[in-house]
Amino acid sequence: MPILALALALAAPGDLPPGPERAFGDWAVTCDNVKRCEAVAVSDAPRGSDTASDARIAREPGPAGGVTIDLWPAATSEGVITILIDGRQVGSGFVRKESLQLTGNAAEGLVRAMATGNVLTLRAGRKTLASYSLKGSAATLRYIDSEQGRARPAP
Repeated sequence: MPILALALALAAPGDLPPGPERAFGDWAVTCDNVKRCEAVAVSDAPRGSDTASDARIAREPGPAGGVTIDLWPAATSEGVITILIDGRQVGSGFVRKESLQLTGNAAEGLVRAMATGNVLTLRAGRKTLASYSLKGSAATLRYIDSEQGRARPAP
């Protein structure tokens, strides 16, 4: 599926149309005309397959714009889902309505950890539910900060 089509498919109804799309490694990002930005993990797995997993980061505009992270694992499980980056636990949550969603401080912390990691993994006990490449996530997050006026100029 083309990256832009994936980004549009993940957008909620009523969202403003996206601006130009940018790709960084395994991530694609677009911001609308009010600077609400969404980034999605690009996966080679066909949608609906046993290995298809989707991830989305949405950041609202403005200096205090909130972050929402949605992770859709290919396999589902009831109970606590452990979130790991490069094998180190960085959070946990529950799958509700097919996705694990993080907001507030939990989402902010996960975004910071993603920027320095290689692979984000979801596990239920010893069972791996999903893995997401973080290649390009740091550049994606810097691009969002730049688009939304949060980036600091270089000294």
